[in-house]
Amino acid sequence: MECFCHKLQTQTYHEVTETEAAILKRTWIEAAYLFQANPLTSPDTELPVIRAGRKRSSSGLAYRAPKRLRTLPDSSSANTILLRSPDQSLQVTTQLSSSASDLVKTYSYQNAVKISGGGGLDIQQEGVVSNLFAKIFLAIERSDENIEIQQLFRRTYCYGFALLHERGTSIDKIVHDIQNALPHDRQNIRQKVYRILRIGAKWVAIIEEFASILQLAPQQPTGLLCLLGSPSTWERASTEDYRSALTHLSTTTDIREQTSEFTPLVARVLKQILLQHSFVDETRKFTPRPQSLLSAMPMSQSNQNSLQPRAACARRALHTASEAYPAWKTPSLVAALEAASGSSGIQSEDAKILLVLLSFFSTSDEIPLDLLSRGAAPRKRWTAQGEIEEVDAIHTSLAPELRGLLLDSTRLENSFHILDLSSAVSKNRDQIYTLDKTVASRVRERLPAEDLSFWRCQALIVAYRAIPWKYIESATLNTKLFLPHLKHALQAFQGVYESLPASIRLDLALTLIEASRFPNMAWKRFAVGQAEIASRGLEDSYLDCRIAQSQSLLSRIVGNMDHAASSIGDLVEGRVESAMDKRMHSAIGQATIQRSLNCIQVEDLSTAKGLLERWSPLDQDPSLIEQVIVFRRDMLLGRTLRFLGAFDESLTHLERARKTAEDCKDLIFDEDLRDLTCDHADTLRELNDPWAAEHQLRAEIARQDQHDVSPRKSLLELSLAEAMFAQRRFKEAEQLCLDIESRAGLLKLEKLRLHITMAKIRHVQSDNEGALAYWSGAMKEIGKFQLTNGRTTRIIVISICDTLSGLGHTWLMDKSLKQVASLDEMAKPGGTQYWIAGMRHWRVVCPFLDLHRATIEFHLHPTSRAPQNTNQRAQFCSAILEPVLEHVGDQAVALLAGAMGTRGVNTSGMTMTDNCPISRAS
Repeated sequence: MECFCHKLQTQTYHEVTETEAAILKRTWIEAAYLFQANPLTSPDTELPVIRAGRKRSSSGLAYRAPKRLRTLPDSSSANTILLRSPDQSLQVTTQLSSSASDLVKTYSYQNAVKISGGGGLDIQQEGVVSNLFAKIFLAIERSDENIEIQQLFRRTYCYGFALLHERGTSIDKIVHDIQNALPHDRQNIRQKVYRILRIGAKWVAIIEEFASILQLAPQQPTGLLCLLGSPSTWERASTEDYRSALTHLSTTTDIREQTSEFTPLVARVLKQILLQHSFVDETRKFTPRPQSLLSAMPMSQSNQNSLQPRAACARRALHTASEAYPAWKTPSLVAALEAASGSSGIQSEDAKILLVLLSFFSTSDEIPLDLLSRGAAPRKRWTAQGEIEEVDAIHTSLAPELRGLLLDSTRLENSFHILDLSSAVSKNRDQIYTLDKTVASRVRERLPAEDLSFWRCQALIVAYRAIPWKYIESATLNTKLFLPHLKHALQAFQGVYESLPASIRLDLALTLIEASRFPNMAWKRFAVGQAEIASRGLEDSYLDCRIAQSQSLLSRIVGNMDHAASSIGDLVEGRVESAMDKRMHSAIGQATIQRSLNCIQVEDLSTAKGLLERWSPLDQDPSLIEQVIVFRRDMLLGRTLRFLGAFDESLTHLERARKTAEDCKDLIFDEDLRDLTCDHADTLRELNDPWAAEHQLRAEIARQDQHDVSPRKSLLELSLAEAMFAQRRFKEAEQLCLDIESRAGLLKLEKLRLHITMAKIRHVQSDNEGALAYWSGAMKEIGKFQLTNGRTTRIIVISICDTLSGLGHTWLMDKSLKQVASLDEMAKPGGTQYWIAGMRHWRVVCPFLDLHRATIEFHLHPTSRAPQNTNQRAQFCSAILEPVLEHVGDQAVALLAGAMGTRGVNTSGMTMTDNCPISRAS
């Protein structure tokens, strides 16, 4: 050992042998407190002391028996854990959030003893009630009446209830059975069952998280239910807070030992539940191997004896094992360790397993560390009643050992560091890596053929679960880096989706629909197509509706309006709302929004408005998912009404949407706030209040800067430039526009608004050359849109004519105006009146627009017809601009020729594909 100590003192870690490394690992697991600051002793014991006034024993000293720390001492600090050292001084350890600190304070051994009373827990026995779910339901209901069991019994029963119910399946049968068992008390049964399941699912997640921290079996530490007070605080806590609290409790108190003490008490209740319910094995196989990942895990003898032989071991098996699962002992993982060892020479088992998993991701793309941690973490999902639940990765068949590694930030970062040192990966920047293609290929080649499908599946589960669902999970700046790896994993899984359990295929398909909201068009098509393939044979109405909406969106983006309309067909027609759950009702609301967007795209604004106004939540208490539709409905109504010129009514709906976003704290509207703020500011601009518009825009820009929620602020800043232009702050508006112009990758709408604002600035400054250049650029950009309305185009073309007049080309101006009149005929009654904010004010600033109205009307022949298709529009615009091209300078010729574009100049007025995320797959 002297040699070993010398290696540690001199930091010659490369000379540490495997035996010595094993000693360190075991010490880290069994006595983690030794690695903390001032680790004089275990935090849950006291040093032996001499008792005063007592005789020495035969051995020389009389020792005080070790005393376990039952509770945490009170602290005046809300966010600091205090430990009492042997000399009774207080030591400060890791800082916690105030919420996590509140959770820590609820740990109490004495309270657990007091509540349990040593009498055990039993399901209420009712001679007239034979159904198991009804028995548990009755026990939970009666716990409200019996103060002695109010908290402990309730959470235990909810936990057992959630374990019995297969996640993702209907509760109709449970509700029916309970109603039959309680013929005189049927009120609100369904709502109560959903609440029980929500509470139970939260305790399942808490216990599984605690098991992961202690490296135990997922359902092993059920005694934790007895030791945590204030259950509602835990049930409302975020995953981050309760994970932080449990981690600190496990390292600073004796909670592990006390959990073991109370586990048999809880186990008796769970055993009673198990003995009355014939479980089936819900563990699905991904490969034809005889042992799945879970079935290969050993059980202790005591655990085997606690269950009846007829009760199968399921993924949510109700048992209490006395030992943790041994790490990396399943056949697929052992084979992976051997494959990684032969390919890289890496000694760390964690690093080996990580290397094998990474080998099934794309080697051509960067791998963010949070792709792995998010893929293994609990993810939020919508329930049938439109509320939110968290689903653990274990329930989607991610290997428990792999989940433990990916969720442990220290282990994961250390493993990446080892792989980086061995050149298996290279670190590009903070927590982003690239895998060596040759190493990955070598690892895959060394894996047994029968294990390849297992690892493809694990990679797919991690990759798809990392994708955030809009409105219930936050996206990060790294989210788009996840997409190439998801695509790679999906392509490797082609043709074998049927091997996945139906619940996982459903979750995968819905996640792909969520992922299709990210750019670009090729990815959108791929994601929606894969969702459709994965959904075959599932016969799920909600999923079918979501896929149909996404297909309608894709068709609208490419201009195929017939297919866009037929894709959603009768989704909003002929529905019997009383037969729907709230999630399906929200899907009908989403389909209604897609139909309205299709109408807006062809400028049938009155129909779009009517569709939006007809949808409403099922009752007076909207679920969270219905609140999302309410938000989107008000946002789109506000935009539509602005297009029609109903600015006051538009402002009302936009303010309602903003209030919904502020009030619904459980929902995340970050991805829509940019567009909501732009619509709000543009409406205020139309109402001649650019100062309020500027305030709204600057507040949103500051929020995005603070939270780093979106890299795209150009549209906000262009609306801000228009607000400053309206205040005659031309220099500030110009400087902001020039900054935006220097950026790469601007969207079509951003380019159009940039050119229009800069053209107006140059115009009022009497810089005719500059104005002509930017007006021509605006003409080029508007030609990329798909609509038929010509009002915005008309203003742009006449503005070009005004600059030509200023340059002395008056006869060219008159010749061009002979064609401009046709644009008035193209404007559809009830169509888009006000698309780009500020253009109606430009008519006042630029009197030329009204000065030549008589000339326009003079040249408008009664029998003339507006262009009806793209080629006709191109010829039409050519007729306007060709005379100009013949006589202006070379630079202007190039600009105006560019405005013609290869497709000609489209005389459209607007689009819904660049400026409206709610028209994408969101």
